[in-house]
Amino acid sequence: IGGLFQNLLTAFRHQSRDARLFEVRPVYCQDPTQETGVREEWRVAAVMSGRAFRHALAARDVECDFFDLKGVLESVFDATGVRGVRYQAFEASSVDIRLHPAQSAQISIGRGPCGVIGRLHPQLEQEFKVRDAVYLVEFSLDRALEVVKAERKFQAIAKFPKVDRDFSLLVPNAVNADKVLQTIQKHGKPLIENISIVDTYSGDKIPTGMQSVSVSFAFVDPSKTLEDAQVDAICQKVLAGLEKELSVKLRLQ
Repeated sequence: IGGLFQNLLTAFRHQSRDARLFEVRPVYCQDPTQETGVREEWRVAAVMSGRAFRHALAARDVECDFFDLKGVLESVFDATGVRGVRYQAFEASSVDIRLHPAQSAQISIGRGPCGVIGRLHPQLEQEFKVRDAVYLVEFSLDRALEVVKAERKFQAIAKFPKVDRDFSLLVPNAVNADKVLQTIQKHGKPLIENISIVDTYSGDKIPTGMQSVSVSFAFVDPSKTLEDAQVDAICQKVLAGLEKELSVKLRLQ
């Protein structure tokens, strides 16, 4: 990532404010299990800075952020068949000092962590005198290729209507969003789909140490129209699982 960042600084010096750069290359890591003590690994790195929509009139002054880069990365994973990607908070022993502590995450694929994504640490942004926030990602291409599913499965469009639901949840700050989504999926399958976080809030009327997380999802049965009683029963199962496993509760106000 260091060489790519130097290229980004060169772009800035040439008045190129809106930068999108990436690189794929081998790196060499210490590995005591190898005869030479070194292991070659192919990695992907990218940096992003400047405006999110360079040619959009209404949003031309909107700067890109963490979620813009994450969206690009997820599009790449989806197009190449990489599944099971997880974004997790850093453990205290594995914090990447290059990154902003509140705008960064580990990327886990398959066997565990294999990359990072986030904003460059503000101290480094100040040191290198960059005008806009810089976001970067780096991950193991070898690890990603291990979980690629080349075959794509298709299913017929549902003949019966979906039932949309949403929850406003009180989530402890120590619980990451990915764990909430996984728990909802586990207790709502096989009828639940399209689970996503639509909003987060902390502040007035939210207990200390908690945050409000709004989640939306849908239920569909390919063989029949779902009744409200059936959907309500699954929702209660999901809520019971969230409370038991994560101490997450339904927000009542």
